[in-house]
Amino acid sequence: KRLDGMDARFDNVDKRLDGMDTRLDNVDKRLDGMDARFDSVDQRLDDIKEHLSLLESKNAERHLYLKNEIDVMSSDISFIKYKEFKNEEDIFKLKKNIK
Repeated sequence: KRLDGMDARFDNVDKRLDGMDTRLDNVDKRLDGMDARFDSVDQRLDDIKEHLSLLESKNAERHLYLKNEIDVMSSDISFIKYKEFKNEEDIFKLKKNIK
């Protein structure tokens, strides 16, 4: 009788362990699914990082281009101011000579 009771208890323990194995298998499957999702998120973050890097380099190129264009325009404006001054000076001299 004692052995029958122990066999029943061992059977009960075996059933509980089988249930735990099943639950652990389910947890493993869920973790595998989460790993796949994390891999997908990592890939998307890498793509975003690469895209931002490309944008940063393009912006740097644009800044250099704009700086050069502004420098050229500044030089042109300085020349126009100089020519305007010279024209005003010439007009002044002409008016002075006419009188």
